[in-house]
Amino acid sequence: MRPPKHDAFDAFSDTTPFTVEIEGLGRLAFREISGLGAPGGRPPDEITCQFGTTRDGDALRAWVADVETLRIARRAVTVTLHDVAGTPVATWHLPHAFPLRAGPFTTGPTGTTVEMLDLAHDGIKTDQG
Repeated sequence: MRPPKHDAFDAFSDTTPFTVEIEGLGRLAFREISGLGAPGGRPPDEITCQFGTTRDGDALRAWVADVETLRIARRAVTVTLHDVAGTPVATWHLPHAFPLRAGPFTTGPTGTTVEMLDLAHDGIKTDQG
């Protein structure tokens, strides 16, 4: 189960099926993620996260900016799918991920929203059920 609601970010994340934990950057919530079922094979593989929010938009923007200036900092990323009650039903682990594209970013009452975040990674490991 997800932790109890404490602020607007938690309230928003309770209405989204996916949470994304990025090593050193914290938790994001997204309404849609594609590419998780894509088979590995030729790195870098890629996933696309859409319609999300985070408490710390500055850290996410800095990570994206680092990549844009060719300072690629790979981070471990964990994606969790939740059912309507908030119970995790599947988890994907993406080692050594980095952002390919992101934006636009908007600051609002639920934190910083991000319309799209594309992540490259070195493969996906899954935990389901």
